[in-house]
Amino acid sequence: MRRKWKVWLIGIPGFLFLLLIALHIAAFLWINPIVDQILRESVSVYSDNLYEVTYDYLRVKPLERKLVLKNFHLSFDSSRVGEQIAFKKNIFVKASARNIELSIGDLEDLFFHRYLLVKKLRLHTPQLTVYNYADSTDRADSTAFNAYSLIQNYFDSMHVRQVDIREADFRMVNISGKPFKDFSLAHISASIQNLVIDSGTVYRNFGYPKADNFVLTVKDATYPLPESLYHASVGQITLYPMQDEIVLDDVRLTPQLDKEQLAQTVGHRKDWIKAHIAHVRLQQIDMHKLLVDNLVAVQNLTLDSANLHLYKDKRLKPLPRQKMPFIREALQQLPIAFCIDTLMVKNGLVLYEEQAPLAAALGTVSFDRIYASVYNTTNIDSIWQRCRLEADVEARLMETSRLQLSLDLPLSSRTGRHKLRGRIDMLPLPVMNSILEPVTSTSIKSGIGHSMEFEIEADDEKATGNVDFVYDDLKIALLNRQDPEDPKFKHKVGSVIANWFVIKADNPTRNQVLRAGPIYYVRNEKASVFNYWWRALLSGLKVSVGMEHEPEPELLTRTEEEPGDAPEEKEGFFKKIFKKNRKR
Repeated sequence: MRRKWKVWLIGIPGFLFLLLIALHIAAFLWINPIVDQILRESVSVYSDNLYEVTYDYLRVKPLERKLVLKNFHLSFDSSRVGEQIAFKKNIFVKASARNIELSIGDLEDLFFHRYLLVKKLRLHTPQLTVYNYADSTDRADSTAFNAYSLIQNYFDSMHVRQVDIREADFRMVNISGKPFKDFSLAHISASIQNLVIDSGTVYRNFGYPKADNFVLTVKDATYPLPESLYHASVGQITLYPMQDEIVLDDVRLTPQLDKEQLAQTVGHRKDWIKAHIAHVRLQQIDMHKLLVDNLVAVQNLTLDSANLHLYKDKRLKPLPRQKMPFIREALQQLPIAFCIDTLMVKNGLVLYEEQAPLAAALGTVSFDRIYASVYNTTNIDSIWQRCRLEADVEARLMETSRLQLSLDLPLSSRTGRHKLRGRIDMLPLPVMNSILEPVTSTSIKSGIGHSMEFEIEADDEKATGNVDFVYDDLKIALLNRQDPEDPKFKHKVGSVIANWFVIKADNPTRNQVLRAGPIYYVRNEKASVFNYWWRALLSGLKVSVGMEHEPEPELLTRTEEEPGDAPEEKEGFFKKIFKKNRKR
């Protein structure tokens, strides 16, 4: 009896060992070649002989129900089709992976019920390159995407419980010459849970599969910009494809040179820009249009804690400039097509600095606590006819006063006709000296702006409107540009004359109602739209405070130059003070 038990104890493990060896031999001699043939033929047939797969190692592990591939490559089949022909298929991909592991469920379900259960799919160091040969973002797809068509020749249903992707690289090459001709991302990680593909699921999801969770993360993404003067970077990009959402953290536009070096290096006047956004959230974005058509179609775009630092050095002459594009043309010149239903800015900051000729200090003006809502923003002309760009902005000016702005711009207007309304509440006027003293050599010694309301109607030629500026106790001083702390006799006399005979100290006064400031300004076609708005507002403010009389539109045939363009003053102080009397 004991001997019989010994036989069983030795025989059973021995039998199992022999069975294991037999399975491995069968897998090596029979299963592996079959899987190899099925994989190669399936890829070739399904892609119309466009693609082929190669790998250094393929092993099927029957007991573990696992497939292992090493050094996997997917590319065009050079023996059947040339590379240029492959590119002309509109979308063409190349893929590789150092290691692929696939664990499946019961083979009975696979063979008899056409149901594939993948317990885990693991990709290590995959690389994907997408070549886009499409010519237009407006082209219509001949067939809509359908995930079920990828499996229907082999399975009726596919369920993937877990997908893990680590250290992936992605590259998009737009051969047709679109923006972002060569766009790449590295260090990508992805996790997908319970991915389901079947006819019913795909039908309910407009051609796409369903998943309980899909998260794709990219860290430390950088993108060099033209001229190598700037580079853009993103600390982390997180995509939620099933929720049609993308989140970008720590977005930066960084100049390669500091603000004093940039203009000196290029040899002419050039604006220096530095930007940082803590969080960018794109919600309800069309992923298919983004990846295939390079079209950003998004319902909600939120910029949280966006900081913008601008610096202009006017000591150098600008390059001869052609006509600056107006609002519609500026939108069209952006490098990517987009359509944004709602753009939100939360807790933004803008700091503008200007170095005027012969000025010792920088002129600065700041806007903080910026909250903005912009609706119907697009540069796709085919939908302009039904779009009206509207914006509401609230901010704090110079850390003291509340600023409100609203913009109404019908994008269908070929002349760029639009309305700009605004209001500023309770502004201590001397806080504006940080920009006025270095740029205009004028200082506000006292004054309280109780409110300022304005409305501007403008197009690509001129701006008209009105500004109501309520203030009192306004007094100014003219400064010595070479030494603001040591005004000369002519500056002192000029300040007295300006305050007595030119500047209106109060508005309204005891004897007069509110003095309105009519706006009339002919657009300088070489200046930006922001300069246009500021110059239009300034034309009304000058009338309101008494520096100029009400404009006569028929006499205005040319625009003013930007302050600081000339290296020295062309008029004396007394001529400037009595300029309005000469006009009369």
